[in-house]
Amino acid sequence: MEVSFGNQAGSAAAPTAPEVTNTPTTGTANNNAVATVAPLPPPSTRTFLLGDRLPKFSDVILPRLNIVQPSSKIVDSFPQGSLVFDQKLLLHTPVVIDKTTGNVTRPMTPPIKLYVVGVISDRFAEKVQGGIGGLIVDSEQAVRENGGTLDYKEWQLKRSSGMRRFENLTDLLVLIERPELCKDDGVVFNFERDGKKFCLAAWAVKGGAYTAVMKRTLNYHRLAGILQGGFPTYSFTLATRLEPFKTADGAFSAWMPVITPAEKTSETVLQFIHEIAGSPV
Repeated sequence: MEVSFGNQAGSAAAPTAPEVTNTPTTGTANNNAVATVAPLPPPSTRTFLLGDRLPKFSDVILPRLNIVQPSSKIVDSFPQGSLVFDQKLLLHTPVVIDKTTGNVTRPMTPPIKLYVVGVISDRFAEKVQGGIGGLIVDSEQAVRENGGTLDYKEWQLKRSSGMRRFENLTDLLVLIERPELCKDDGVVFNFERDGKKFCLAAWAVKGGAYTAVMKRTLNYHRLAGILQGGFPTYSFTLATRLEPFKTADGAFSAWMPVITPAEKTSETVLQFIHEIAGSPV
């Protein structure tokens, strides 16, 4: 779905100056003639704006929701596996268990609650060592044109000849409900509905996260489950867990999202989400 911030066509047109002309005279000079007044330039050439307007979605860089991985830039600032908003605000921390004793050394904070407003973009990201960098393209054709494939088995066979491996990358626009972990300062969580506070964020999912979030949960429920009325019609809880993986390059672990259906979206929140998305209810 295409997402925009409100109605961009609601502002009234700026007034235009009345046309003023001089009627030529014959004979003696007319000492009372009115001077010619130049009209305002057309709106497209003006360099100022009158009043206020809401920006278009394309004019906004949204803060992001991230899972802190071992390779993350903010790994020294937040516990691994944490959910962080805008690389600054801690939303959730996973449980920590002593592997020797099996005892919990740090309890898990409650999962966060979110609503999926819509899909910002569907693209393809190159999978590179360390998970940072790599090419991002808009189509499967572009994947091929850049010497890549989405097929893991094909990549295994041809990687020695330089074939690149690409994965699905989906950017979601989500509405996050303020968790108890975050103080209510009215700065980050500045939308209030049903007595609760919310904020907007972009959330990019790829690789194992794409499989868990999109294939197993959102896409499934959109096709045959609780989201048949649309992504925003049901809320979800989000936490993380550490999962092991085995690849051609060896074994490793990564923090994966755990997304679970929560409850049907209230009419008040649903109306607000449709206002954000600029779509009818």
